[in-house]
Amino acid sequence: MKKGLRIVAIVLIIFSVIVNGNPVSKNDNMINIAVAIVGIIFSSYLLIKQKNIVITKQNIVIFILCISSAIPLLFKSYVSLSNTVFYIFRYISIFVIYQLIVYLIKEDKNNKEYIKKTIIFSGVILVLFGIDLMTTEVTNNMVKAMIGMIVNQKLETRMYSLFFYSNTFAIATSIAYLLTLGEIGKENHNIAYTGILSLLLSAILLTQSRTCILLLVIAVIAYFIFIGQQTRYKLTKVLLVNIPFSFLYIVLFQYLRQVGNSILIWIITILMVCGSIFFSKIFIKNEKVNKIIKLKILLVVIAVGIILLIILACFKSPLVLFHGKNAQNQITKDIVKVEPNQNYEIKLKLEAHSNTEEDNYQIAFIQRNKYSDEIERKEITVNNCEEEISIDLTTDESVNLIEFNVIAKETNEETELIIKSLTLNEEEFVLNYRFLPTEIINKLKYMKLSQKSVWERAIFIKDGLSIIQQNFLFGIGGGGWQYQQFENQTYYYSASQMHCYLIQVFMEFGIIGAIALISVIITTLKNTVRVIKEKNEIDLPIGMAFLVLLVHGLLDFDIAFLSMLFLFYILVAMLNDRSEKMKANHLFRNIILVSILIISGISIYFNGCEKYVEFTKESRLKKVRTYGEKTALENLYISLVPYNDQYKKERIEYLALYLNAKGKELTDIEREDRKKEEVNLLKQCLEQEKGKTDTIHQCVKILKVADLEEDREYAYKKIEDIFSKHRYDANKIYCDYIELYCLIYGESYRYTIDPLETIKQRENLENNYNYDIDRLLKIICDNIEKDIAYLKEYEKCRVTKEQSEKLIEQIQGEKQ
Repeated sequence: MKKGLRIVAIVLIIFSVIVNGNPVSKNDNMINIAVAIVGIIFSSYLLIKQKNIVITKQNIVIFILCISSAIPLLFKSYVSLSNTVFYIFRYISIFVIYQLIVYLIKEDKNNKEYIKKTIIFSGVILVLFGIDLMTTEVTNNMVKAMIGMIVNQKLETRMYSLFFYSNTFAIATSIAYLLTLGEIGKENHNIAYTGILSLLLSAILLTQSRTCILLLVIAVIAYFIFIGQQTRYKLTKVLLVNIPFSFLYIVLFQYLRQVGNSILIWIITILMVCGSIFFSKIFIKNEKVNKIIKLKILLVVIAVGIILLIILACFKSPLVLFHGKNAQNQITKDIVKVEPNQNYEIKLKLEAHSNTEEDNYQIAFIQRNKYSDEIERKEITVNNCEEEISIDLTTDESVNLIEFNVIAKETNEETELIIKSLTLNEEEFVLNYRFLPTEIINKLKYMKLSQKSVWERAIFIKDGLSIIQQNFLFGIGGGGWQYQQFENQTYYYSASQMHCYLIQVFMEFGIIGAIALISVIITTLKNTVRVIKEKNEIDLPIGMAFLVLLVHGLLDFDIAFLSMLFLFYILVAMLNDRSEKMKANHLFRNIILVSILIISGISIYFNGCEKYVEFTKESRLKKVRTYGEKTALENLYISLVPYNDQYKKERIEYLALYLNAKGKELTDIEREDRKKEEVNLLKQCLEQEKGKTDTIHQCVKILKVADLEEDREYAYKKIEDIFSKHRYDANKIYCDYIELYCLIYGESYRYTIDPLETIKQRENLENNYNYDIDRLLKIICDNIEKDIAYLKEYEKCRVTKEQSEKLIEQIQGEKQ
């Protein structure tokens, strides 16, 4: 049974990595069900065999953290009911996984080695998918089936594999890299790990994730400081093979992608791995070397490396693009060294060849502001030519960078665009280094604090703290950030995830969740320090991996991915295996096991219901023939998944269509019953999903259908509440006004502003409906001036001055 549990844990880790493609993936249900089944088997086994589980303070704290995810549900402080429940199931899975890993390590210390190797193996799988999706695309259909989404990664310059987000892929691969270093550091290591090391490092560099690369460098340096002398000397020689092979691979990889030779990329991948293994085997020797000699050798190697890097940076070559049928058909490079309100003469030397009749190549220089919004664009098109093109450009006052974008309409064996040089006011912008990875060098070379990826995270944290102030005790529920952010924004943006795990937990689970998470982090950090002090070379790579994930998780949304959430708590479990055990009686242990049994059962039921509805709904609804059958089936689905508003909304749409089609054939009582059901469902949706963007639309529906004054009053209060909130989405403001005016004057108002027509529409509505039209007009007019004030801050609204003025004019036109 113990071996069986170990195999199950390994399969779960690999399964979660492969099928969890984005922070809110359709496969979360499947993963939760799989983990819950394991939880039932695991807890039942321990209860029947009367075996003890490990009880430490950390276990209790993680149990409290998982319970805190349900606090917003208990106190009804959630913003989104469906997302709150979604996160509760996630943390049930986390608790089960954590207890399973702790138990396996307690029973057999060798299980820790199996788990480390599983994480390394998962990293290799991710890299192989990453290479394929950027080149041969053999796995495209499989990835789409597994994850439910696919993006054409052939158009991308950064690798992101199955995560569809390069930074998180970089962190997952970095963790595997650090654990691989630990495996190589062992006395009798498997030489194959040296090839894996080069493969992982190549993928990390191809993500072009600057923060991740910086954290990895710091972690590797720290690791080298804390390990023993002999291991340090051995790993230094491995890295002398690993780093050059990886850099050479990246240069070749980028060139072969540009010309479209995907098969050759796989050949050089195999050669790189085999070459790393071969040279490492020759290079690594276990001879004893004097400490001073080792230090001198290390300093010489570092000095030679720096000099070599400087020399190689002097070698540049033309940028060759679009040659071959499968060649990458678009490239983008950011020119960040630009100043606002400056005149630039851009000179472009190029040679273009094409067999197309029309101009095949489009070259654009796009000015972008600090929000990455397009300010101005200058484009040229070329076909067959060899010339120097000059473009005069004046930068806007808000410019942050100029994007250099080149697109080919067609690529084949006879198409080729060679860009020989690009200069701005006679200063060269390097398009291609001959022997170095150009994209990575340019990103590091032109890195600055004014870049959006740097300062925007601080804005997210600031706005998150503002939400915490208002929801300090109970939180806003899991996934609430993506809705609540619009009420507390410093400027208009849309970020589905909070880029800081600690702030996210505090904001969404409240003070109890925050204290629990802080306790977990502090305890794990203490154990990491203990590992460092003891010079424990077995656990040291785990400690470094945890620190990298923790720090990056406080700056990005890596831990929003379920597989990364698993990985975080698996690393915590492996580092806390020597934590002080608590004295707990038999009853207390049974309570923990029964809790796992119960919550796993709940998770299986509801996640199973979601998958059942997802798989059967479409086919079963096609078979129904009568209104009664359809009603019974839709009500069944609503009852099976009561927290998901999707099925309620589908029922609302059906009722609206049914009333329009059959309204005259129904009796007054039947018509009233249908209206009451529609209004009740709308009100349930508004209560369950308080932050959804279609709230005004739902309120309009209530006003259209409701006959009872209390229902209309409810809708009016909701509308007033929405307008009272801080909003920067300029287009949404205008769309909301149109929605409300259409309610007053009819749907024709969307398409005509003819005064006679609107008066006629209003008279018809007053005769047929009991709307409090004057009250609705007052709500609209009272808020127009406030919204115009927001629109005047056009930069914060993420629109241009011209767009802002146009929207203000339109809204003022509505008022008149």
